Amino acid sequence: MFTARSLALAVTTLAGTLAAQPDGARIVGLTAGTPFVQSQDLVNCNARRCAPPGVFGQPVFDHRGGTAYDTRTRGTWISDGTRIAKVDSRLQCVYQCGPVPMPSDQIASDVTGLAYHHRTNRLWVTDSANRVRIYDISGCTLTLQSQCSVLLPLGHVLTGIALDDVGSRVILTSAEFSGLSAGGWVHIASQNAPCDFQCTAQIQACITSSSILGPLTGCAYDACESEIWVTDGRVSVSCVLSALNCTLIQTGCCTNPLLNDPYVGLCIEPSTEYSTGGVCSAGGCDNSCQPHHFLGNGDPVIGNIGFTLDAASLPANQVAATFFNGGIADPVGYLVPGFCEEIHVPLTPTLLSFPANTGGGVGCSGSTSLNFSIQANPSTCGLTITTQVMGICFNPIIGTFVTNALTWTVTSS
Repeated sequence: MFTARSLALAVTTLAGTLAAQPDGARIVGLTAGTPFVQSQDLVNCNARRCAPPGVFGQPVFDHRGGTAYDTRTRGTWISDGTRIAKVDSRLQCVYQCGPVPMPSDQIASDVTGLAYHHRTNRLWVTDSANRVRIYDISGCTLTLQSQCSVLLPLGHVLTGIALDDVGSRVILTSAEFSGLSAGGWVHIASQNAPCDFQCTAQIQACITSSSILGPLTGCAYDACESEIWVTDGRVSVSCVLSALNCTLIQTGCCTNPLLNDPYVGLCIEPSTEYSTGGVCSAGGCDNSCQPHHFLGNGDPVIGNIGFTLDAASLPANQVAATFFNGGIADPVGYLVPGFCEEIHVPLTPTLLSFPANTGGGVGCSGSTSLNFSIQANPSTCGLTITTQVMGICFNPIIGTFVTNALTWTVTSS
């Protein structure tokens, strides 16, 4: 019998034997004008974008607005400062939560930054009153739980927030918009005391392109690379914080290709899985079934201990197994005698399988769900795995069924 602990051990073993693959994560930001939700590859800065349906918010060209990626629902929270919504940035920006006024208190203030905390399912918010607000999330409803105020110099405003769940830190950005100072400031605090800064560092330019930054409008954190991303809307800069003297060591820059549509917030979108192969249900299995394999309970990100490998539309009350191995899917595949479709999970280095009963009632109501606990440990970052579900029916005629294969990579958000 396999447990979450034994499966986690298998993941650690694979991580130790495989070379890391490109993680596929992207920076994502809401833009000020159109608006778009745009993402850029962390390696070469290639961009893709979609526009939220209808009219979302008013154009903003200052500190207002924010973006946060929700690793449980795989959606992106966006705010123009006064309203908030959640879209699927991988699926043409369809709404997961439609636009509504941002809940607040009696103090008039605009949203200036958003960040999502996976373990507690909470949304962290910075506002123009220089506060950090924390909201519980229940479906699409946000309920304010706590808030604190940050002390900044006169004329400075909080403009972004990101969370480091490995180090239990909060990353905040601030800027002043009078034109006296280029760029802005990055502040580090504990998640237990988010308004008490432990460290502050200034950033004024992208060194590699000699681009002077305007006021910072957002930030993000990539826990896999231990990199802080900051943006002035037009140029996004990645850097590593030196804990010894609280300085930022720059590692790269990405230019927003939309020169007149700057980012008003920033976050990290995890790697996106891809599917290989066909599906089948044949012989003694219900031939009308269309088995499919998908990722459950959010993204394969470090710290997602509830992550699952799911399959649905399986023949009910039959025997299935989830096969997995390190590496990308075999594009051609290989036939296992008696099975109705090719298997695309690579055979080496370590082919593993986990059996289960499909359950369900009748017909194609069967399903499987395998917990694939991913600890908050950066050593698993970049681990690429291919998984696929196959099974046998005894009705009493023997039959087989096979799902598509999925290739996915452990990243962060």
